[in-house]
Amino acid sequence: MDLLPSVEALLPSSKVFMQLEAVRPLADLLQLQSDALAAEVSVGANFLLKKLATDSSLDTATKEMLQFKDAFLNMYSLYAAALTIGVSTATAWVLIFSHSDYMDNVESSHTLAWSFDATSC
Repeated sequence: MDLLPSVEALLPSSKVFMQLEAVRPLADLLQLQSDALAAEVSVGANFLLKKLATDSSLDTATKEMLQFKDAFLNMYSLYAAALTIGVSTATAWVLIFSHSDYMDNVESSHTLAWSFDATSC
């Protein structure tokens, strides 16, 4: 599953900004309910576009969404997870190299790094 296009669709500069089909791979990974996400996106995408500059980074967009997490929980989950994707890979390698008990089970440490629950942030 290629998540990069899904993450790119979270950027205001994207031609497919917050379009459901574009963010679906990330939403599916998070097991977000399609109907709930569609309802949020129908209102939240335009709302977010008014709040952000076109060249806003993923980090900036996520910080903006954090303020409205209660209203747009599924959208916020997408942003939080998108930031976590890069961190997860790095986290797995830190676990592997800094803890000898993880050296024998690389797959477990990778799974641990990907077990982030974006809705709990």
